[in-house]
Amino acid sequence: MAEAVANGVRSRLLRRSLPPEVSGVLAVLSLLPRISTPLATLLAAAVVVSSVLPLAVTITAGLLVGSVPAAVEGGLASPPGRRTLTLLAIAALLIVAERLLGPFQHALASVLGRRLDRYLQERTMAAVGHPAGIAHLEDPAVLDLIESARGVGMQGLRPGDAVAALASLLPSWALALGSAAILATFRWWLGLLWLAMWPVVLYYLQREYLRVGEVGYG
Repeated sequence: MAEAVANGVRSRLLRRSLPPEVSGVLAVLSLLPRISTPLATLLAAAVVVSSVLPLAVTITAGLLVGSVPAAVEGGLASPPGRRTLTLLAIAALLIVAERLLGPFQHALASVLGRRLDRYLQERTMAAVGHPAGIAHLEDPAVLDLIESARGVGMQGLRPGDAVAALASLLPSWALALGSAAILATFRWWLGLLWLAMWPVVLYYLQREYLRVGEVGYG
């Protein structure tokens, strides 16, 4: 028990020393197993698979294109031709699996996000209803916390929305790292160049997104 409390304290101190964006993401991720361990595990597995599938499709497509000249020369009945057909079947299966996994992952993240919102709503109501009297309900700091728990921004974005967003973003980050590894197999400097350029491109994309939001909401 004491060790668990100490680990909890250390994790809170670590999150406080991190940027707010990173600590917020870690806080959301740490809550998911408490809400539903099976759903959280299934979503994590779906994120890993959705990160690997695009890389597998890219590699298989490259091998397929490279095998075509030998298959044309020897015919489909030849060993190179059979290899081309096998690669074609594998690529088709991977593409179908990728298309089917997307809606399943989105639905799973939505369900887990709604459960997260309900869990936090129950914690907020319990915290607000615990003290005697209503003096704490007139405290501006408490009111700000309650408003933040209800939603962020004019659109009322909830913590549950972060689950679906992370389920989409994490595979893209893993895909960027995998793409760098694939490029490095051709030229090592291409992989390093992509790793250096990707954060820059992402920064400018996020900056433009924020500028649009600032203009839209004044």
